[in-house]
Amino acid sequence: MTWNEYALAWAGEYGGGDPRRAPRLARGWHRAGYHAGRALAELGVRPVTCTVAAVGLDVAVPVTAAAGPVGLVICAVLAFSSTLAGSWARALAVLTPPEGPGVGQTVADRLAEVAWWGGFWIAGVPGGLVIAGIGLTGLHEYAQGRARTHPRPGRAPDTVGAHPTRVWLTVTGLTLAGLAGLLGGAGRHAAPGLLTVVAAAWSLAALLGLGQAAESRHRR
Repeated sequence: MTWNEYALAWAGEYGGGDPRRAPRLARGWHRAGYHAGRALAELGVRPVTCTVAAVGLDVAVPVTAAAGPVGLVICAVLAFSSTLAGSWARALAVLTPPEGPGVGQTVADRLAEVAWWGGFWIAGVPGGLVIAGIGLTGLHEYAQGRARTHPRPGRAPDTVGAHPTRVWLTVTGLTLAGLAGLLGGAGRHAAPGLLTVVAAAWSLAALLGLGQAAESRHRR
C-alpha cells in the first residue's frame, strides 16, 4: 500500500481526517507510523500485538511513579512508548485488512490515560484533581464522539483537549518533574507542584475541548 493509498484508507477508517492534509508535525507522525506499520506487517505483526504492548507499558506507569524522580523520567518514556505502539497498532489496522480498526485501541487509549493519572496521584497530585481530570476527559471523549456521528457521519475537528494534547502534557510534565527532582533540594519539592500544574492544564484543556465538541455537534 502506497502512502497515498494509506492516507485515503486512514481517512475512510478513522472519520475522514486525511493525514496528508494534517499539520506538519502530525503529518510526520502519521508518515512515520505508516513506514513502521509496513515494516511490522512484513514481519507478520498484528495490530492487537501492538495494542497489548501499549497497555503493558501503561500499566507500569503508576508502579514506576513511586520510584521517585528517576521513576518519573522513566514514566515519561513509558507514556511516549505506549503512544508510539498505539500509532503502530492503528497503522497496522489499516495496512492489514480485513481485521480493520476495532474499539481495542480506543479502549487502550482511555486505559492509558487512567494509568497516567494514577502516576500523577502517586507522584503527589491531589486526588480531587485526579478524579476531576478523569471525569472531564471521559466527558470530552463522549462529546467528541457525538460530534463525529451526529447528524451525519464524518470527522469533527480535533479540539484543544484531544488525545495528542494530553500525550504532550503527560510526557513533558513527567520529564520536567523528574528532572526537577533529580536536581535535589527545592527541585524535589517542586516536582509534585509541577505535575499538579500539568494536571490542571489537562483538565482545563478537556473542559475547553468539551465546549468545542458541543459547538461542533450543534453546527453539524
